[in-house]
Amino acid sequence: MPYDPASAGEDLAQRVTDDTDAGGDPHQHNERKASAIARQMTEDTGAGGDMNLHAERKVEQTGDQMFEG
Repeated sequence: MPYDPASAGEDLAQRVTDDTDAGGDPHQHNERKASAIARQMTEDTGAGGDMNLHAERKVEQTGDQMFEG
């Protein structure tokens, strides 16, 4: 069976992007993974993936904790 580099590359792209349903598109895969990671990171502040809002809320939380005491 001859080796076909083009189809091997397509097969690899499909397998690598399978978990995000990106259909072999590495850019779409990366965007979806980044969004999922952002949502996970911002869960504790309820910022829904918005890193700026998350940072603002973290600053507020830290300030509140500093003055509780």
